[in-house]
Amino acid sequence: MTDYQNFNSGMSPSQIRAAALQTHTDAAKRIDNIHAVPPLYVQRRASSITIGMHKQHERRVQAGGIPLVAFVLQEDGVFGDHLVCKDADGTIENIAKPWMFRRTPWVGKIETRNGVFVTYAFIQDDASMRRVRVSGNLEQQFVVPGYLAGDVIYAAPLKESDHVEIEDNVTARFVDANSDGRAWAAVRNL
Repeated sequence: MTDYQNFNSGMSPSQIRAAALQTHTDAAKRIDNIHAVPPLYVQRRASSITIGMHKQHERRVQAGGIPLVAFVLQEDGVFGDHLVCKDADGTIENIAKPWMFRRTPWVGKIETRNGVFVTYAFIQDDASMRRVRVSGNLEQQFVVPGYLAGDVIYAAPLKESDHVEIEDNVTARFVDANSDGRAWAAVRNL
C-alpha cells in the first residue's frame, strides 16, 4: 500500500514533497489507463471514475427470440444449483444454473447415458466439481470454463409460473442460457 501525502489548497510548493507529487501523478496515470471490455464501460468525471455495464447490453436476443438479460456474477456467487448475480441497475438476482450443471438433481443418481453407465457424486464445498463413475472408471470433472466473479452471465427470464425453487428455499426468476458454452470436463482419472 502506497502512503499518499494529502494536498490541501493553499499549500506552498515547499510543503509538497517531490516524491509524493510523483506518486500522485503515477496513480492518476494508472487510473487514466483503466479500460473495460464490452459490455462493461469506464466513465471518467472530474472527481470520480465509474465502471458499469452498457444499457444496450442489458438485453440481447437469442436466435430463438427469447430475450436474454445480462448479469454480472458476484464474488462468492457460485452455489450448487444457482448463481448470485447483479443486473445493470445493481439488483441482486439468483440465476438458476442450466439443468446439467445443478447439483441437486444429480446427487447419488445412477443412470445410463449414451450407452454408458454413470453414477454421480459431488464434493461438499465445490459447486463446480463432481466425481463421475463412467463404466467403472472414476473421473473428477469441472465446469469449464469455470465461473469467475465478474463474468457476464446472459440469462433467460422465466414465466412466473416457471420460477425455479432451488437450494434452501431460494427462488430463481432467470436461468443461465450458457452462452459461454460451459461443459463438464474430466480433469484426471482417480
